[in-house]
Amino acid sequence: MSDFEEKIQELLKLKGLDFVQGLLKIEEDRFNKEFLKGSVYEEINADFGLFPPLKIYPVYFLGNIARPENKRVFIGINPGYDRSNSLEQKFLEERGCFDGYCNIFGDFLRKKHKGLSSKYFSNIAGFLKRFYELDEINNWTWFQDNIINLDFIPYHSKNAAGIRINNIEKFRKVYFQILLKFLEHINPRDYIFVNGFPTFEGYFQNDIFIKAIQFKKVDNFWIGNIGRFKFIGLPFLTQVSGGKDNLVNNIRRYLADEATS
Repeated sequence: MSDFEEKIQELLKLKGLDFVQGLLKIEEDRFNKEFLKGSVYEEINADFGLFPPLKIYPVYFLGNIARPENKRVFIGINPGYDRSNSLEQKFLEERGCFDGYCNIFGDFLRKKHKGLSSKYFSNIAGFLKRFYELDEINNWTWFQDNIINLDFIPYHSKNAAGIRINNIEKFRKVYFQILLKFLEHINPRDYIFVNGFPTFEGYFQNDIFIKAIQFKKVDNFWIGNIGRFKFIGLPFLTQVSGGKDNLVNNIRRYLADEATS
């Protein structure tokens, strides 16, 4: 067991923001002190495959997790990587990871980018506008007030296709437990949106998750639960078969039928 794994197992005894802040402190310390000089880079690549050889803090969450009430929760596969990450890294080093990630929509993305420049979040905005019949979502302030995004794998890569979980038992004991801790703290009352099927299907079907994750495909989306938390599994929103309107109509029809059955 690596030093990181031992620290996480001890940290899992904590709850809520004590756990979140402790986790980010562990990651900040090991990235600041050991990333290329020690074994951090090698450990991440051994566990997950492709990862840029640059010090870029992992992303466990984006959004105001200090005030999670009534936030809509998305889970993505992992954070992407491009040249803009260097600006984000500088912001996080100046603010600290906890405060930085809590306020990243309002204090970083709003100031550094015109409009919803991120394809990931602009597609989320397009989906939510339809699903909740909202006015146009075209600014980061709305995300700061309404969204928490979690990542299944917290480390950056240029695309999700290069990601693999090489040690599924370690993943279950470390990263999946971390995800559950975040969900327990946020305690979403409504459906979580898991964004990235069918890729997620390959992860969730592993026998090691059989008691913790159940799901099924319905039309062009998925429905299930992670522990006690219900989720709607979405296809990659950049490439929705039939379009977002069709996806939203199918989900609404299913939820209406479930409510009356």
